[in-house]
Amino acid sequence: MSKKIDFKKGKLRDVGTIFDFCRIGILGLSFIALFIIYVLLFGGKIENNRYATSTTKFYNENSATDFQVEQILVYSSAYANDHSDNGNLTDISISQFSDIAIYIDNKKNSNELSEKNTVNKLYIDNIAVSIAQENPQIKLGYKNFSLFGKYNSILDAEDARIDFTVAHSNTEKDQIATQRIENEEDETTYSNVPTFYTDCSNPITLSYINENLIEHLNYKNKYVPFSGAILNTAKINLDTIKPKISFDIHLFNNYNEEYVRSVYLDLVFKDNKSSIGDGYIIQYNNYENGSLSFLKK
Repeated sequence: MSKKIDFKKGKLRDVGTIFDFCRIGILGLSFIALFIIYVLLFGGKIENNRYATSTTKFYNENSATDFQVEQILVYSSAYANDHSDNGNLTDISISQFSDIAIYIDNKKNSNELSEKNTVNKLYIDNIAVSIAQENPQIKLGYKNFSLFGKYNSILDAEDARIDFTVAHSNTEKDQIATQRIENEEDETTYSNVPTFYTDCSNPITLSYINENLIEHLNYKNKYVPFSGAILNTAKINLDTIKPKISFDIHLFNNYNEEYVRSVYLDLVFKDNKSSIGDGYIIQYNNYENGSLSFLKK
């Protein structure tokens, strides 16, 4: 067998033994390198998969609730106010308004009413409006459903929030209805009391108003269209005044469990069939597939 002299130690060392140690060392380093490569390539994916699985589980558990937005109806039109002394239309202002009705389905999991699928508290917050128009005079607030599609003044939401009074019984519903009848002549008063029924039998109704698009217009025609048609007459650019509206709906059931749904509305003033310039336009969105379910907090 061949021998090799170790000049540093003055000893003879078996070359075959050295090769054996080298092979073991190379195999060990190779294993370590492969392990590092595996971690780099797949470790992140494993963590991502774990995160995705955890997130999906959380979403499924919290979106499988008893509340969902079923439909959203938007009615958009315009209105003209005559400020002239003799009513000869020499000084009119033009405002645009959109009424919004949000229907909540609470019978997604059961047709029977219970503590779980009835509402004890409701409010809307994080109200935001985006619009291209410069210096708009806009309001967004509660509007009574009996005035839906009819222009009238509203109170702007304070601190971008609207708190609703929840009627828990038929007696409370009757009292609200009686109050509306008594205040029919004062539309502003009774239309500014945000009200919702515990059984979700009435929609959440809001109104958006863009006031004084034109403040002083001398209208020379004999006939004034007190509708969206006046926007065409006044040659107002619809793209400039078309808003995007967003807000969050918070509701609590009678177990005091909180549910939240964010709503984003890109209002439509013109489509292939009609335009707000025709007088009015109706925008209807159906979410019966559960795409706007409330999330449990």
